[in-house]
Amino acid sequence: MAGLSALLALGSFSTRTLAAGEGDDYPDTLSTATPVSCGTIYEGTIGDDEDVDVLSFTTDTSTSAYTINVTAVDDMPLSIRVYSESSPNVIDGGSFSVASARTMAKSYAQLERGKKYWIQIVGSGYYDSGRWRVLISKIADDAGNDFQYAKKISVGKTVNGKFEVNLDTDYYTFKTPKGAKSYWIDFHNKTGASQMNFVLYAVPNDLSSKVGTEGQVYAANTYETTYKLNPNKTYYLRVYGGAEDSTYSFKLNQSAKTIKKQKPGSFKVGSNYSRSVYVSWENNRRYDGVELYRSTNPKSGFKKIKVIENEYYDYDDNKTAKKVKYYYKARYFVKEGKKKVYSKFTAIKSGSHRY
Repeated sequence: MAGLSALLALGSFSTRTLAAGEGDDYPDTLSTATPVSCGTIYEGTIGDDEDVDVLSFTTDTSTSAYTINVTAVDDMPLSIRVYSESSPNVIDGGSFSVASARTMAKSYAQLERGKKYWIQIVGSGYYDSGRWRVLISKIADDAGNDFQYAKKISVGKTVNGKFEVNLDTDYYTFKTPKGAKSYWIDFHNKTGASQMNFVLYAVPNDLSSKVGTEGQVYAANTYETTYKLNPNKTYYLRVYGGAEDSTYSFKLNQSAKTIKKQKPGSFKVGSNYSRSVYVSWENNRRYDGVELYRSTNPKSGFKKIKVIENEYYDYDDNKTAKKVKYYYKARYFVKEGKKKVYSKFTAIKSGSHRY
Protein backbone atom coordinates (compact mmCIF):
# COMPACT_ATOMS: atom_id res chain seq x y z
CA MET A 1 0.00 0.00 0.00
CA ALA A 2 1.38 3.38 -0.95
CA GLY A 3 2.64 5.80 1.73
CA LEU A 4 1.10 9.21 2.22
CA SER A 5 3.64 10.98 0.02
CA ALA A 6 2.67 8.73 -2.88
CA LEU A 7 -1.00 9.44 -2.26
CA LEU A 8 -0.36 13.19 -2.25
CA ALA A 9 1.46 12.84 -5.56
CA LEU A 10 -1.70 11.48 -7.15
CA GLY A 11 -3.24 14.93 -6.81
CA SER A 12 -6.78 13.64 -6.25
CA PHE A 13 -7.03 14.37 -2.54
CA SER A 14 -7.78 17.66 -0.81
CA THR A 15 -6.06 18.63 2.44
CA ARG A 16 -7.67 20.16 5.49
CA THR A 17 -5.40 21.30 8.35
CA LEU A 18 -6.48 22.46 11.79
CA ALA A 19 -3.89 24.38 13.80
CA ALA A 20 -3.42 23.29 17.39
CA GLY A 21 -3.01 26.77 18.85
CA GLU A 22 -3.38 27.06 22.59
CA GLY A 23 -6.20 24.55 22.93
CA ASP A 24 -7.16 21.14 21.63
CA ASP A 25 -7.62 20.79 17.89
CA TYR A 26 -9.73 17.60 17.97
CA PRO A 27 -12.06 16.17 20.66
CA ASP A 28 -10.82 13.47 23.01
CA THR A 29 -13.82 11.12 23.23
CA LEU A 30 -15.85 8.91 20.92
CA SER A 31 -19.05 10.79 21.75
CA THR A 32 -17.53 14.14 20.68
CA ALA A 33 -15.39 12.86 17.78
CA THR A 34 -14.88 15.02 14.69
CA PRO A 35 -16.64 13.58 11.59
CA VAL A 36 -14.31 13.16 8.61
CA SER A 37 -14.77 12.11 4.99
CA CYS A 38 -13.08 9.56 2.75
CA GLY A 39 -10.55 11.00 0.32
CA THR A 40 -9.59 14.01 2.46
CA ILE A 41 -6.31 14.24 4.36
CA TYR A 42 -6.75 15.47 7.94
CA GLU A 43 -3.92 16.84 10.04
CA GLY A 44 -3.78 17.41 13.79
CA THR A 45 -1.47 17.67 16.79
CA ILE A 46 -1.13 15.60 19.94
CA GLY A 47 -0.42 18.38 22.44
CA ASP A 48 0.81 16.49 25.53
CA ASP A 49 0.94 13.03 27.09
CA GLU A 50 -2.74 13.22 28.12
CA ASP A 51 -4.06 14.41 24.74
CA VAL A 52 -6.13 12.04 22.61
CA ASP A 53 -7.62 12.90 19.22
CA VAL A 54 -10.69 11.07 17.93
CA LEU A 55 -12.11 11.09 14.39
CA SER A 56 -15.25 9.40 13.15
CA PHE A 57 -16.38 8.28 9.69
CA THR A 58 -19.39 6.44 8.31
CA THR A 59 -19.11 3.76 5.67
CA ASP A 60 -21.45 3.91 2.68
CA THR A 61 -23.21 1.09 0.81
CA SER A 62 -20.82 0.92 -2.14
CA THR A 63 -18.07 -1.18 -0.52
CA SER A 64 -17.00 -2.97 2.66
CA ALA A 65 -13.29 -2.43 1.98
CA TYR A 66 -11.38 0.59 3.28
CA THR A 67 -7.80 1.66 3.93
CA ILE A 68 -6.78 3.90 6.85
CA ASN A 69 -3.44 5.68 6.29
CA VAL A 70 -1.86 7.28 9.38
CA THR A 71 1.37 9.29 9.32
CA ALA A 72 3.44 10.30 12.35
CA VAL A 73 4.77 13.57 10.90
CA ASP A 74 7.30 14.30 13.68
CA ASP A 75 9.36 12.24 16.12
CA MET A 76 6.38 11.28 18.28
CA PRO A 77 5.24 7.69 17.52
CA LEU A 78 1.49 7.04 17.51
CA SER A 79 -0.88 4.33 18.72
CA ILE A 80 -4.08 3.88 16.74
CA ARG A 81 -7.31 2.14 17.74
CA VAL A 82 -10.34 1.70 15.49
CA TYR A 83 -13.81 1.15 17.00
CA SER A 84 -17.21 0.30 15.52
CA GLU A 85 -20.68 1.29 16.64
CA SER A 86 -21.60 -2.41 16.53
CA SER A 87 -19.16 -3.32 19.33
CA PRO A 88 -17.52 -1.56 22.29
CA ASN A 89 -14.24 -3.31 21.53
CA VAL A 90 -11.50 -2.47 19.03
CA ILE A 91 -12.32 -4.09 15.69
CA ASP A 92 -10.30 -7.03 14.41
CA GLY A 93 -6.94 -5.64 13.27
CA GLY A 94 -7.91 -2.19 14.54
CA SER A 95 -5.02 -1.67 16.94
CA PHE A 96 -1.66 -0.70 15.41
CA SER A 97 1.34 1.55 15.89
CA VAL A 98 2.99 4.16 13.67
CA ALA A 99 6.72 4.77 14.10
CA SER A 100 8.32 8.22 14.11
CA ALA A 101 8.14 10.01 10.75
CA ARG A 102 6.55 6.97 9.12
CA THR A 103 3.22 6.06 7.49
CA MET A 104 1.20 2.97 8.29
CA ALA A 105 -1.62 1.81 6.01
CA LYS A 106 -4.15 -0.69 7.34
CA SER A 107 -6.71 -2.25 5.01
CA TYR A 108 -10.01 -3.75 6.15
CA ALA A 109 -12.01 -6.08 3.93
CA GLN A 110 -15.17 -6.45 6.00
CA LEU A 111 -16.28 -3.16 7.48
CA GLU A 112 -20.05 -3.04 7.86
CA ARG A 113 -21.81 -0.90 5.31
CA GLY A 114 -23.65 2.18 6.55
CA LYS A 115 -22.02 2.00 9.99
CA LYS A 116 -20.09 4.52 12.08
CA TYR A 117 -16.43 3.96 13.00
CA TRP A 118 -14.01 5.86 15.21
CA ILE A 119 -10.23 6.36 14.91
CA GLN A 120 -8.51 7.10 18.24
CA ILE A 121 -5.03 8.65 17.99
CA VAL A 122 -2.71 8.52 21.02
CA GLY A 123 0.88 9.85 21.20
CA SER A 124 3.91 8.74 23.18
CA GLY A 125 4.47 10.36 26.58
CA TYR A 126 8.19 10.80 25.86
CA TYR A 127 7.51 13.74 23.54
CA ASP A 128 5.85 17.08 24.25
CA SER A 129 3.86 17.11 21.03
CA GLY A 130 3.63 15.57 17.61
CA ARG A 131 1.68 16.03 14.42
CA TRP A 132 -0.32 13.35 12.61
CA ARG A 133 -2.09 12.98 9.27
CA VAL A 134 -4.98 10.63 8.48
CA LEU A 135 -6.46 9.62 5.14
CA ILE A 136 -9.38 7.19 4.79
CA SER A 137 -9.81 5.64 1.34
CA LYS A 138 -12.50 3.42 -0.10
CA ILE A 139 -11.33 0.34 -1.99
CA ALA A 140 -13.42 -0.49 -5.04
CA ASP A 141 -14.54 -4.10 -4.78
CA ASP A 142 -15.28 -6.24 -7.83
CA ALA A 143 -17.85 -8.30 -5.90
CA GLY A 144 -19.86 -7.83 -2.73
CA ASN A 145 -18.48 -8.88 0.66
CA ASP A 146 -21.69 -10.46 1.92
CA PHE A 147 -24.87 -12.16 0.70
CA GLN A 148 -26.85 -8.92 0.55
CA TYR A 149 -24.44 -7.28 -1.91
CA ALA A 150 -23.60 -10.37 -3.97
CA LYS A 151 -22.71 -9.65 -7.59
CA LYS A 152 -25.11 -11.06 -10.18
CA ILE A 153 -23.56 -13.44 -12.73
CA SER A 154 -24.89 -15.61 -15.54
CA VAL A 155 -24.61 -19.34 -16.12
CA GLY A 156 -22.16 -20.04 -18.95
CA LYS A 157 -20.24 -16.74 -18.61
CA THR A 158 -16.63 -16.51 -17.38
CA VAL A 159 -16.17 -14.41 -14.22
CA ASN A 160 -12.84 -12.78 -13.33
CA GLY A 161 -12.26 -11.84 -9.68
CA LYS A 162 -9.65 -10.29 -7.45
CA PHE A 163 -9.04 -10.08 -3.71
CA GLU A 164 -8.40 -6.38 -3.14
CA VAL A 165 -7.17 -6.86 0.43
CA ASN A 166 -6.15 -9.69 2.73
CA LEU A 167 -9.09 -11.65 4.16
CA ASP A 168 -11.30 -10.40 1.34
CA THR A 169 -14.40 -12.46 0.56
CA ASP A 170 -16.37 -12.23 -2.67
CA TYR A 171 -20.02 -13.20 -3.08
CA TYR A 172 -21.83 -13.94 -6.34
CA THR A 173 -25.42 -14.84 -7.09
CA PHE A 174 -27.10 -16.47 -10.09
CA LYS A 175 -30.46 -17.93 -11.06
CA THR A 176 -30.70 -21.34 -12.71
CA PRO A 177 -32.70 -21.60 -15.95
CA LYS A 178 -35.90 -23.59 -16.17
CA GLY A 179 -35.57 -27.31 -16.85
CA ALA A 180 -31.86 -27.70 -16.09
CA LYS A 181 -30.54 -29.51 -12.99
CA SER A 182 -26.95 -30.54 -13.74
CA TYR A 183 -24.04 -28.08 -13.55
CA TRP A 184 -20.28 -28.04 -13.17
CA ILE A 185 -17.91 -25.27 -12.18
CA ASP A 186 -14.42 -24.70 -13.54
CA PHE A 187 -12.42 -22.61 -11.02
CA HIS A 188 -8.88 -21.26 -11.63
CA ASN A 189 -6.58 -19.93 -8.89
CA LYS A 190 -4.56 -17.71 -11.23
CA THR A 191 -1.96 -16.02 -8.97
CA GLY A 192 -0.39 -15.55 -5.57
CA ALA A 193 -2.60 -17.21 -3.03
CA SER A 194 -1.45 -20.58 -1.75
CA GLN A 195 -5.09 -21.66 -1.52
CA MET A 196 -8.53 -20.31 -2.37
CA ASN A 197 -11.87 -21.79 -1.42
CA PHE A 198 -15.34 -21.58 -2.90
CA VAL A 199 -18.66 -22.87 -1.60
CA LEU A 200 -22.22 -22.75 -2.95
CA TYR A 201 -25.28 -21.90 -0.82
CA ALA A 202 -28.98 -22.33 -1.51
CA VAL A 203 -30.15 -19.77 1.08
CA PRO A 204 -28.55 -16.37 1.82
CA ASN A 205 -27.11 -15.91 5.33
CA ASP A 206 -27.61 -19.61 6.08
CA LEU A 207 -24.28 -21.43 6.16
CA SER A 208 -26.08 -24.74 6.74
CA SER A 209 -27.58 -24.49 3.23
CA LYS A 210 -24.27 -25.46 1.62
CA VAL A 211 -24.65 -27.32 -1.68
CA GLY A 212 -22.22 -30.04 -2.75
CA THR A 213 -18.53 -30.12 -1.87
CA GLU A 214 -16.49 -27.06 -0.89
CA GLY A 215 -13.78 -26.43 -3.48
CA GLN A 216 -10.14 -25.99 -2.44
CA VAL A 217 -7.90 -24.62 -5.19
CA TYR A 218 -4.13 -24.38 -4.71
CA ALA A 219 -1.85 -21.79 -6.35
CA ALA A 220 -1.88 -21.82 -10.17
CA ASN A 221 -4.27 -24.78 -10.20
CA THR A 222 -7.77 -25.60 -11.44
CA TYR A 223 -10.59 -27.36 -9.62
CA GLU A 224 -13.77 -28.76 -11.14
CA THR A 225 -16.84 -30.08 -9.36
CA THR A 226 -20.48 -30.86 -10.20
CA TYR A 227 -23.79 -29.72 -8.70
CA LYS A 228 -27.38 -30.89 -8.85
CA LEU A 229 -29.48 -27.71 -8.57
CA ASN A 230 -33.15 -26.92 -8.67
CA PRO A 231 -34.41 -25.19 -11.82
CA ASN A 232 -35.44 -21.53 -11.70
CA LYS A 233 -33.85 -20.96 -8.27
CA THR A 234 -31.35 -18.38 -6.94
CA TYR A 235 -28.03 -19.60 -5.50
CA TYR A 236 -25.03 -17.88 -3.90
CA LEU A 237 -21.32 -18.57 -4.43
CA ARG A 238 -18.81 -17.49 -1.78
CA VAL A 239 -15.10 -17.20 -2.72
CA TYR A 240 -12.54 -16.64 0.05
CA GLY A 241 -9.03 -17.35 1.33
CA GLY A 242 -6.89 -15.41 -1.13
CA ALA A 243 -4.12 -12.96 -0.32
CA GLU A 244 -4.21 -9.30 -1.34
CA ASP A 245 -4.08 -8.77 -5.13
CA SER A 246 -4.49 -12.48 -5.91
CA THR A 247 -6.79 -13.22 -8.84
CA TYR A 248 -9.09 -16.00 -9.97
CA SER A 249 -11.62 -16.88 -12.64
CA PHE A 250 -14.50 -19.33 -12.82
CA LYS A 251 -17.33 -20.41 -15.06
CA LEU A 252 -20.54 -22.14 -14.04
CA ASN A 253 -21.57 -24.46 -16.87
CA GLN A 254 -24.83 -26.17 -17.72
CA SER A 255 -23.74 -29.79 -18.12
CA ALA A 256 -26.28 -30.79 -20.77
CA LYS A 257 -24.99 -28.01 -23.05
CA THR A 258 -21.25 -28.65 -22.71
CA ILE A 259 -21.28 -32.45 -22.76
CA LYS A 260 -22.40 -32.80 -26.39
CA LYS A 261 -19.06 -31.52 -27.69
CA GLN A 262 -16.95 -33.59 -25.27
CA LYS A 263 -15.68 -37.16 -25.08
CA PRO A 264 -13.58 -39.05 -22.51
CA GLY A 265 -9.94 -38.07 -22.90
CA SER A 266 -6.84 -40.28 -22.81
CA PHE A 267 -8.91 -43.38 -23.57
CA LYS A 268 -6.65 -46.46 -23.43
CA VAL A 269 -7.12 -50.24 -23.66
CA GLY A 270 -4.33 -52.49 -22.39
CA SER A 271 -3.34 -55.88 -23.81
CA ASN A 272 -1.67 -57.74 -20.95
CA TYR A 273 -0.78 -61.14 -19.53
CA SER A 274 -3.47 -61.24 -16.84
CA ARG A 275 -6.97 -62.66 -17.04
CA SER A 276 -8.62 -59.34 -17.96
CA VAL A 277 -8.45 -56.33 -20.28
CA TYR A 278 -7.62 -53.04 -18.58
CA VAL A 279 -9.46 -49.91 -19.78
CA SER A 280 -8.71 -46.36 -18.56
CA TRP A 281 -9.63 -42.74 -19.37
CA GLU A 282 -9.12 -39.22 -18.07
CA ASN A 283 -10.75 -38.56 -14.70
CA ASN A 284 -13.38 -35.88 -15.23
CA ARG A 285 -15.52 -34.23 -12.54
CA ARG A 286 -17.72 -32.37 -14.99
CA TYR A 287 -20.27 -35.12 -15.62
CA ASP A 288 -22.01 -37.93 -13.77
CA GLY A 289 -20.02 -40.81 -15.20
CA VAL A 290 -18.96 -42.97 -18.14
CA GLU A 291 -20.69 -45.74 -20.09
CA LEU A 292 -18.32 -48.40 -21.44
CA TYR A 293 -19.14 -50.47 -24.56
CA ARG A 294 -17.47 -53.63 -25.94
CA SER A 295 -17.58 -55.76 -29.09
CA THR A 296 -15.55 -58.42 -30.89
CA ASN A 297 -16.11 -56.56 -34.15
CA PRO A 298 -14.64 -53.07 -34.59
CA LYS A 299 -17.53 -51.97 -36.85
CA SER A 300 -20.64 -53.34 -35.11
CA GLY A 301 -22.13 -55.29 -32.23
CA PHE A 302 -21.13 -52.94 -29.39
CA LYS A 303 -22.99 -53.56 -26.13
CA LYS A 304 -22.92 -51.54 -22.93
CA ILE A 305 -20.98 -53.54 -20.32
CA LYS A 306 -20.53 -51.06 -17.48
CA VAL A 307 -21.83 -47.75 -16.10
CA ILE A 308 -19.10 -46.11 -14.04
CA GLU A 309 -19.62 -43.12 -11.71
CA ASN A 310 -17.44 -40.06 -12.23
CA GLU A 311 -15.09 -40.61 -9.29
CA TYR A 312 -13.53 -43.59 -11.12
CA TYR A 313 -11.30 -43.52 -14.19
CA ASP A 314 -10.53 -47.16 -15.02
CA TYR A 315 -12.12 -50.61 -15.35
CA ASP A 316 -10.78 -54.17 -15.27
CA ASP A 317 -12.85 -56.18 -17.75
CA ASN A 318 -12.53 -59.76 -16.50
CA LYS A 319 -15.53 -61.11 -18.41
CA THR A 320 -13.44 -61.84 -21.45
CA ALA A 321 -12.01 -64.95 -23.12
CA LYS A 322 -8.29 -65.50 -23.56
CA LYS A 323 -6.61 -64.75 -26.88
CA VAL A 324 -9.72 -62.95 -28.18
CA LYS A 325 -9.36 -59.39 -29.44
CA TYR A 326 -11.95 -57.05 -27.96
CA TYR A 327 -12.89 -53.56 -29.07
CA TYR A 328 -13.97 -50.79 -26.68
CA LYS A 329 -15.44 -47.29 -26.79
CA ALA A 330 -16.83 -44.99 -24.09
CA ARG A 331 -18.88 -41.83 -23.61
CA TYR A 332 -19.75 -39.46 -20.77
CA PHE A 333 -23.29 -39.08 -19.49
CA VAL A 334 -25.12 -36.58 -17.31
CA LYS A 335 -28.49 -37.11 -15.64
CA GLU A 336 -31.18 -34.52 -16.28
CA GLY A 337 -34.17 -35.74 -14.30
CA LYS A 338 -35.22 -39.13 -15.65
CA LYS A 339 -33.21 -38.88 -18.86
CA LYS A 340 -29.53 -38.98 -19.72
CA VAL A 341 -27.61 -36.63 -21.99
CA TYR A 342 -24.50 -38.06 -23.68
CA SER A 343 -21.15 -36.94 -25.02
CA LYS A 344 -19.51 -38.13 -28.21
CA PHE A 345 -17.96 -41.60 -28.24
CA THR A 346 -14.22 -42.06 -27.99
CA ALA A 347 -12.24 -43.60 -30.81
CA ILE A 348 -12.41 -47.40 -30.76
CA LYS A 349 -9.47 -49.12 -29.04
CA SER A 350 -8.63 -52.85 -28.87
CA GLY A 351 -7.12 -55.20 -26.30
CA SER A 352 -6.83 -58.85 -25.26
CA HIS A 353 -5.25 -61.18 -22.69
CA ARG A 354 -3.47 -64.54 -22.88
CA TYR A 355 -4.78 -66.41 -19.85
